[in-house]
Amino acid sequence: IDITQQNLRDKLTEHQVVIDYVIYRKGDFKSHLYAEEQLIALVLSPTGGVSLVKLGALKPVAELIQIIKNDKESNTLDKAQQQKLFQTRQALHQKLWQPLEKLIQGKSRVYVIPAGILGCLSFKDLQESYGQLIGGEINIFQLDSIYDIL
Repeated sequence: IDITQQNLRDKLTEHQVVIDYVIYRKGDFKSHLYAEEQLIALVLSPTGGVSLVKLGALKPVAELIQIIKNDKESNTLDKAQQQKLFQTRQALHQKLWQPLEKLIQGKSRVYVIPAGILGCLSFKDLQESYGQLIGGEINIFQLDSIYDIL
């Protein structure tokens, strides 16, 4: 199946949006020198086309996700660990979701396509600064690929 922007937009209603997270790094193929991995989000809405949002370096995001992964492996969390988990989810919200809020405003259904280590994260569990989970106000569906929409 060929995928075009129009194919995807035709599948979305006005209340839906797709966020495709992409990991990349700039490199010089002659010298084999590569920059630090970066993270961007491609946001597709049925009427607005595709917006590219630079989210910065991947490493700090990966470190935060690793904290969550480690806590999931623990059977019980004490109060300090619970507070750290809360702060970690808030930090991930600020890095991964907050920069996109204007683009997803008014949408009730968001399709998220995570890349790399982001696949270990439940976007529904990201917490805003006042503690509300974003999955409580928006239906979030994590997909493996853009083909899942077609």
